[in-house]
Amino acid sequence: MADVNGHQSLDDLLIVMGSDDRYALPLAVTLFSGVRRVPPSVPVRVVVVDAGITDENKTRIEDVARRAREGLALEWVTPEMTTFDGLRTTHWGSPASYLPLLIPQLIAEDRSVLYLDSDLLVRGNLNELWEHRLGAGAPVHAVLDYGFHEVGAALKDNAAERLGIDANAPYFNSGVLLIDLPVWRRDHIAERALEFAREHPEVMRFTDQDALNAVIQGGWDHLDPRWNVLVGSIDLMAETVGDVDERQRFKELLTRSPHIMHFSGQQKPWKPGYTRMGRREYLREVADCGWFGSDAAYWGWRIKLTVLSPFIRSKRRVVKLLWPLAVRFGGGRSVGVEGVAR
Repeated sequence: MADVNGHQSLDDLLIVMGSDDRYALPLAVTLFSGVRRVPPSVPVRVVVVDAGITDENKTRIEDVARRAREGLALEWVTPEMTTFDGLRTTHWGSPASYLPLLIPQLIAEDRSVLYLDSDLLVRGNLNELWEHRLGAGAPVHAVLDYGFHEVGAALKDNAAERLGIDANAPYFNSGVLLIDLPVWRRDHIAERALEFAREHPEVMRFTDQDALNAVIQGGWDHLDPRWNVLVGSIDLMAETVGDVDERQRFKELLTRSPHIMHFSGQQKPWKPGYTRMGRREYLREVADCGWFGSDAAYWGWRIKLTVLSPFIRSKRRVVKLLWPLAVRFGGGRSVGVEGVAR
């Protein structure tokens, strides 16, 4: 397994990302939107964990990186994907969702790293988020997952009580993680999370996120929720605070000035049928990053999205209409909550 042994300052902003080839385009957009908004005076390193990206798309991602910041050279690392053999995944995800658990092996330095999922659109200055590392002590800084709030609610079948886990511990979303690697290593966070994922797949909904929360059990520091606005869960986010007026103000804040939009769940703005916030901004970022190489190729892709969208929306409406019958006559199978987590 390759690792990264950098010689730069440990204070440099170090961003770690990773995906398989299915998420190559959104990874490029996340990278571009994040790096381009960091002031030029701030040193930036980007490590990309390659979980099966084609050479063609690697070249595209490197071109996007140089477009975001002149001279930026990506550091590529290749994980041992067999580590995740047999682990549970969501039906819209892949084993690559467990990549954060390999970061302590892939980054040799004792330092902080900023991990970003590949389905994000960064709107704020990541250096402002990076400065939170100065309040070190917890293994990770993250944003509360407003779909489940607590570990006991996220794990299935009352598993927290049965497994001796604090059911009331706050539950974070793992799409944006400011990680203190020395603390992760000291507490064996990654190893314990992998062990949990192997031993208890039947209680998990959201892969690495469930495993990390089961291990850390609330021992993490909270970030401003604008650093990970779960686009499919804004109403749920708003319901967690105050009275009706305060909830409305909070919802408006998240909608008006998100630092990072996280397109969690099945609807994605690079796919047909997307109906949630951030679509226009995301498509503009795709155009600006130059992924398609020419205006003609970009607009060909846009036309395809537009043509297919009505069919996808119709299919979604039919599924929503028929799903209660499927659950009723299918033995009461539980339904996952779309859009509230990765």
